[in-house]
Amino acid sequence: MGILWEVLWEFLWRMKGRLGKASGLTATAHKIASIMYSMIASGQPYQEEIAFKPNLATEKKQQKQLIKLAQKFGYQLTPTLDVATS
Repeated sequence: MGILWEVLWEFLWRMKGRLGKASGLTATAHKIASIMYSMIASGQPYQEEIAFKPNLATEKKQQKQLIKLAQKFGYQLTPTLDVATS
């Protein structure tokens, strides 16, 4: 449980910096409630890699921001295809 609290503490500080104190605390409480609900609903123990995994919308938003930043500095990003080899 020690690692969970460290991760939640970091999440709290990020959200407080981004959203302000009250909204950051609310976002962290919502994150804890979401984790607890998923554990109870699925009957599975806590798994950090699932609880803090970015979703597809977050990844697309980050890609869009990165492309915009690269263009600002005169770069052009080209996506690569990951080919899984057996």
